[in-house]
Order: sequence, then C-alpha cells, then structure tokens
Amino acid sequence: MYDLDLLLRFAVVAEELSFTRAASRLHVDQPWLSRQIQRLEAQLGFPLLIRSTRTVKLTSEGQALLAQVAELAEVAGRTQSTIRDMVRAYNSLITFGANPATYWIPERKEIIERFEAKSKNNSVDLISNYTPRLLSKLRKHLIDVALIQEPFEAKDLEALVIHSAQPGLLVPPDDPLASRASVKMTELAGKRIATASPKLGPEIYRHKFGPFFDAGAEPVIVPEGDAAMTYYAVAQSLALVVLSWPNCDLVPPPHFVYVPIEPPVHRVRFAIVRRREAQRSLMNRFWEVAQDVSENASRDSELLST
Repeated sequence: MYDLDLLLRFAVVAEELSFTRAASRLHVDQPWLSRQIQRLEAQLGFPLLIRSTRTVKLTSEGQALLAQVAELAEVAGRTQSTIRDMVRAYNSLITFGANPATYWIPERKEIIERFEAKSKNNSVDLISNYTPRLLSKLRKHLIDVALIQEPFEAKDLEALVIHSAQPGLLVPPDDPLASRASVKMTELAGKRIATASPKLGPEIYRHKFGPFFDAGAEPVIVPEGDAAMTYYAVAQSLALVVLSWPNCDLVPPPHFVYVPIEPPVHRVRFAIVRRREAQRSLMNRFWEVAQDVSENASRDSELLST
C-alpha cells in the first residue's frame, strides 16, 4: 500500500512544477519535500520527475499518475474539510485566529468573554499566527474567524472593525524626546526605529510604519522579530512604534518612556473577519457579539475624535 500523504504531496509538486512553490504552498521546507518525493519514487520503483538546476518536468509515468492523484487530492480535501466541520460542530467550539500583536486589544477579550457567557456550553479556542497565515487558514476552513490588522484583501470576507489605535513612540529615558509632552511626525527625521522584517506582511508594515519613514525616520530591522524588539531597542537606543499605549491598562516596559505623536497622525485599525458564506448558528451567535462590540467601539472612537 502506497503512502497517501506522499501521493498528495506529489500532486502539489506536479501541479506547480517547482519544489520552491510547492513547499511554500504546503508550508514545509523544500529539502524535506524533495526527500518525500524521492521516497515515493523509491516505493514505486520508477521516477516521476525529471529534475534540473532550473526546471522540474514530469516523466510519462508522472503524467499518468497525476491525473489519478489529482482526483484523490480533491476527494481528500473535501473529506478533511467535512471532518473538521463535524468536529467543530460536535465540540461546540469557535476557532478564533488572532495576530500575536493584538493581545492587548480590550475588545478582543470582551468578545470572547461575552460569547462564552452568553453561550454557556460553547467555548473559544484562540490560535495565534501572523496575518497572511491566518487569512490562508480562514479561507481553507481551518479556523472560523480571525482578528487581524488592516489593510488586507477582503473580497471574499466579512469584516468588523473592533479597534482603532493611534501610533505613539517608546524611547529610552536619555533620548531627547523623552522629556517632551508630545512630538510632531515632522520632527522624527533621523530617528532610528526598531522594526520587524516587512516580509510577513508588506502592506500592513507600510501602513503602520510608512508615515514614520516618509517623515525621515530610519528603520532598523530586528532579524529575530517581535520577541527581540525590546532587547535591541535598549541595546542600541532605538525608538519603538507602539499602538497599545495608552489604549489599554498596560504600562511601558522598563527603560522606556511613552511619547504621544501630535495630530494629524494616521490610525491603525483591527478587524474581526470571517468567510462570506452561509455560517452555522454557533458562528452567527459569535458574530452578533462581535457586531455589538464593533458598534460600541465605533461610537467610542467618534466621541474621542470630537
């Protein structure tokens, strides 16, 4: 009996005719995927692919097998989707994907608590991941709903904005800006600001940091990402762009002073999103809670701006 998973992985490689694209689509490492296909070829006893440094082509055997495996992959995908839906419905569970940068948003906590209080026998499973992966999981029916930062492609999604935040700065105490009550964006020319790599979400990165760099601030990319941001900022006397202060009960971390930015300054919005399709009743109840929170947040935002 041949390994079903190996056959399904072969189908992706055969469709893409590229180990790089296939590995990206499967969210696996390219060398590992190459070994998986070699393992399948060893089981079969004949080659499926002709590899060169630049191209991947199907052998005649690979072409014949692809037609059958493509049907198998379609059936397997439908079966997996059905099983996931049945399990979620059986467990009365909402799978809620959230960007790790949204942990501080008070409306996120409010939605979960109000839903679980309203639906005593139901619960929310919170899954953390970055926006592109959350959107991929949402469209593949791997999660029910997601909380992500705008902007994002929403043609096939419903969205509810639940929080709007104005960026501010955290600076070391010896920074000249630390003694200021506020600072204008135009005064940030030359200011070195720690950032993560923009590769995970270029549009989101541009929306959050772009106005700072347009004003002349200098990005310093931290290769280890958010987890190491504070360390590098302290070690190299860098500023941090933050959305959570003073929008929540958190306090600035040690070695930093919060400095507001004077209007006009852009705002960053966070939205709850779900697939634009017929939903099970449990998801609709969750969405009703999110709508109520969204409307309250919108009214609060309008009051703050007047």
